[in-house]
Amino acid sequence: MKSVGVIVLVLFVLRVSNGNAQSPSQNPSTSQDHFDIQLLRTFDEKKNYFISPASIKVSLAMLLEGAKHQTAQEIMTALGLSSSSVKDELQLLLEDLNASTNATTVQSANGVFISNTSAVNQQYQQILQKDYSADIRHLDYADSIGSSNLINNWVKNRSNGKIENIVSPDSFSAGTGLILANALYFKGLWKTVFEERSTFLRCFRNHRKDCINARMMQTDGKFNYKSIAALDAQALQLQYGDGEYAMLILLPNQAQTVDGLIKAMQSYSFSSITSQLKSDEVFVNIPRFEVDFNADISSLLQHVGITQVFSDNADLSGITQDEKLKVSQVVHKAKVEVNEKGTVASATTVANISPLIGGSKPRFIVDHPFLFFIYQVESNNILFEGRFNEPPDAYDEIFKKPTS
Repeated sequence: MKSVGVIVLVLFVLRVSNGNAQSPSQNPSTSQDHFDIQLLRTFDEKKNYFISPASIKVSLAMLLEGAKHQTAQEIMTALGLSSSSVKDELQLLLEDLNASTNATTVQSANGVFISNTSAVNQQYQQILQKDYSADIRHLDYADSIGSSNLINNWVKNRSNGKIENIVSPDSFSAGTGLILANALYFKGLWKTVFEERSTFLRCFRNHRKDCINARMMQTDGKFNYKSIAALDAQALQLQYGDGEYAMLILLPNQAQTVDGLIKAMQSYSFSSITSQLKSDEVFVNIPRFEVDFNADISSLLQHVGITQVFSDNADLSGITQDEKLKVSQVVHKAKVEVNEKGTVASATTVANISPLIGGSKPRFIVDHPFLFFIYQVESNNILFEGRFNEPPDAYDEIFKKPTS
C-alpha cells in the first residue's frame, strides 16, 4: 500500500499604504509541537481536512527572516522559537523534509517570486538561498497570465504533478510585492501491507452518526499500539518502509468525539503520545481515503496569534526598506491519497460484509471520525496532519441511522 501526501503553501506579500490597525490579541504558543496541535482546533469540525504544519512552519520561517519587532515576535511565539537564529532551531525539520529512503520519498522546495518593481534586500535573498535552498525568480506581475503560469508550473513540477493551478491571474494586483511558496511531497509504502483482495465494505459512522459504506482495508500483525485512557482514544502507528516515517492514527473511543480528543491533546506533546506506543499483535481496519484541501489559512494563523503581519502595521523591513509590506493571503493546497496500490481509481471487487475475527488480539476498527499524522519517527516532527470525518458521498448512498 502506498500513501501520497502533497502540500503547497503560498504567501502573498503586498505593498501597503499608510493606515491604522487595531492592536492584535495574542494566544501564545509555547513550542513547535504545541503549534501543530493548535492547528487542529481551527478547522470546521464537520469536514475532512489535511494540512502540513511543516510546510506552514517553513514558509513562516522564511517570512520571519525579514520580520522585525512585534511582527517577528508574534511569529516566533506561535512557532515556539526562542533564539535569533530561526534556521538553527528548525534545522532538524528542514533535514526531515528532504530525507528520502528506498520506501519513502520526501521532497521539499521553496520558491520566492519577486516583483521586478520591488527592491528586495540582497541580504534577505541570500539568507533564503543559503539556509532554505530557495529558488528566487523575478516576475512582472503586471503580466498576470505569465506570472500565474510560471508559479503554477513551478508548483506542479515540485509536487510531482499532484497540485495544479494554485494561483490565477486574478491572484495578483498592482500591489503584489513578492510571493513565498513552499511545496512538500511525500510518498510512502507501508511496512506491513494491506492486500487489495481483502478490502471490503463497512459502515463508517460520520459525525452525524449517518452510516456511509466505506472501502475498508484490513490486515493484522505486529504494530505499535496503545489504548490511552487520558485521551479516551486508541493510537496506532503504521510504519512506512524501514520505519523512519510513519502514520499515527488517533481513534476516539465510542463515548469520545474528535473535538473532545483535540481538547484533551492540548495537555500533551505529540512525543508524549508516541512514546507510549508498544508493539502488539493488532487486527486493523482502516478506510481507504483521499482528502483534498484548498483554502486561505490567514484566519487560522491569526487564531494562533500571528496577526500583525496581516495588518498595515506589519514590519517586514528586513525584506525591503523602500516600501511597506504586509501579507494579504496564505494559500494552502493539499492532497493525500491512502489506498492499497496508491491509485484511488483502481477497480476492486468488494463484498458488503464484515469478516469474523476470533482471538483476543486488540482490534483497531476505524469506523468513525479520526485524526491522522504523518511524521518522522525519531524527531517526532509532524509533516502532515488531518481529520477524516466521512468518506465522500460518491462512495455509496448515505443510510440514516434508525430512530428509536
